[in-house]
Amino acid sequence: MVKVECVPGAKVIDLKKYILSIMEKSPDLIIIHSGTNDAVHKTSRDILTDLLHLKYLILSKRPSCKVVISNPTFRSDNSKAAITLHHLNQHLSELNIDLIDNKNIEDKHLGKKGLHLNKKGTGRLAINLINSIRKH
Repeated sequence: MVKVECVPGAKVIDLKKYILSIMEKSPDLIIIHSGTNDAVHKTSRDILTDLLHLKYLILSKRPSCKVVISNPTFRSDNSKAAITLHHLNQHLSELNIDLIDNKNIEDKHLGKKGLHLNKKGTGRLAINLINSIRKH
């Protein structure tokens, strides 16, 4: 069984309480897709640290759980955030961790404001996530 939990507007640090409630159900796999909302006010290194802390929190509660990080999708509404996300995704790719590559999500997959995914972008992200679930 697969369950998707969406937390609109959440930053990485906000996911902690949601993750802890999910951990009670003893999941075998958790995919973290977060970081886009952090990119305006944090550095790529700070977001990376938050993502890794969240991953290790999960593993401390359930060592057998597979934790996969989904690369945050880019945004075109804010140039600073776009650069931060680019750097974050570079940092993530340099680590030896399970990672979902979302490079196939492009500008044409963003809504008019350049932040949220449009219908095609949401579909593309869903396919990336499904492929990762099938792989694990």
